[in-house]
Amino acid sequence: MIQGSLMKGFLLALSACCLISTNYITGKIGVSGFGSNAFSLIWVSAATCYALIGILWAGRQKELILPREVWIQVLALGVFTALQMIFFWWSLTLLNASLAAFLGRFEPALTILLAGLFLGEQLRPREVVAFGVMLFGACLSTVGRWEVVELGVVLVLLACLSMSLQFILGKNLVGKVHPSVLVFYRVAVASGILAIWVFVLGEARFDAAPIFWILTLLGAFLGPCAGYTLLFHSYRFWDLTRSASVMILQPLFVMPLGLLFFPEQQLTLLQLMGGLSILAGALWLLSTHRISSA
Repeated sequence: MIQGSLMKGFLLALSACCLISTNYITGKIGVSGFGSNAFSLIWVSAATCYALIGILWAGRQKELILPREVWIQVLALGVFTALQMIFFWWSLTLLNASLAAFLGRFEPALTILLAGLFLGEQLRPREVVAFGVMLFGACLSTVGRWEVVELGVVLVLLACLSMSLQFILGKNLVGKVHPSVLVFYRVAVASGILAIWVFVLGEARFDAAPIFWILTLLGAFLGPCAGYTLLFHSYRFWDLTRSASVMILQPLFVMPLGLLFFPEQQLTLLQLMGGLSILAGALWLLSTHRISSA
């Protein structure tokens, strides 16, 4: 029974990883058509509609009435989601998809750091070394190009921080709120915030060609709706670190997709070596963290 639950958690996390990896491709295409802010609003609004349809289809509409004690946490989840969207889509206008995916592996590392902060744990020496390997990889990826990619790198790391805070909140909430309902409120709150952001800035551009609409609406279903629903479901069978270790593998899905859709935007040798160092450091960090936590 325990082995069956572990396998179910693994398959859910791996499926989520595959679906969420498509964000880097559909997002980069969509941003080029709408601009990062308008795209964020369209993306998250579509995800809200998909999530609501899924809830109604499953007959879970009564679960939309949340317990009062989780309101603030759910609101915070939506706020961090809106921030993640703004930072992440903006970064994709500046970086190629594969490099952004490698840099995004700082997400689980920051999750561990924040979990340690909130739980009062201390980093072990080998975890510090693993984090150092990741920083070395990030530096290697930007050698000679820092002036070109600096803003994109900073934005990716801010998006990672926003996502890490969502993971911690999501882990605390899945026992109180069904994952499908949690995903709905995550994107619904974010869509309200982004609507205000976009219209205040006057960047509501919706006159893109049909192909951008098709890929944006498809991507909004695959990533933030289906992908995160599966990820939150995996928390019911696995702990946060196990799911995060699978999510680290996103670049392995993004690179072939990037080669297919953006053949002119491939990584240089230094960027690839740096990216693989980030990936190795992230896997090492999570493995040592599990050993230390066992």
